[in-house]
Amino acid sequence: TPFDAKEYEQLPEKFEGALDIISLDCEMIETEFGDECARLSVTREDDTVILDQFFKPVGDVVDYRTEFSGITPEILEKATATSYETVKALSAFASRETIIVGHSLENDFRSMKLIHKRVIDSSIVYNRDCQYPYKPSLVKLYKKYIQKPFREQPGSHDSIDDARASFDLIKHALKVASKSSAWINLFW
Repeated sequence: TPFDAKEYEQLPEKFEGALDIISLDCEMIETEFGDECARLSVTREDDTVILDQFFKPVGDVVDYRTEFSGITPEILEKATATSYETVKALSAFASRETIIVGHSLENDFRSMKLIHKRVIDSSIVYNRDCQYPYKPSLVKLYKKYIQKPFREQPGSHDSIDDARASFDLIKHALKVASKSSAWINLFW
């Protein structure tokens, strides 16, 4: 499907209470309209979960991707908002000034239909771990740099874990970067 900017939204202008930095991850399902966000998870720097919400698809479902996403028809039956309301949900605590951390954020933003300029993407920060056009996987980066267990079930995805892992990787990069002040300007 060609990109149509009219379908995309931005977060609101800065408002009192908007957070400075968050991390997010989406679980996506495939519908007749392409990838739609079925679950949006947002965390703070201290790993606190700010939002973990399921969204009903707008289009007819082609593939729930249950083995990877954990999303089932039964889970989405309980959802009250549609996938086109993800930006509205995020807008409760994030503005255009909020820095969004994540891994391969272009996929999350496309499924949410969000345009946002202030991002730190761990797949780009750690891009030397893979040859372009490929990107390093979040799991491999986490194992290599954080060196802690990441997921209990191999192959499964949990958007809360992924949002936290992206934040951990960025905090690790900042810690390493603080030893070399030239890197700091890349982030702040």
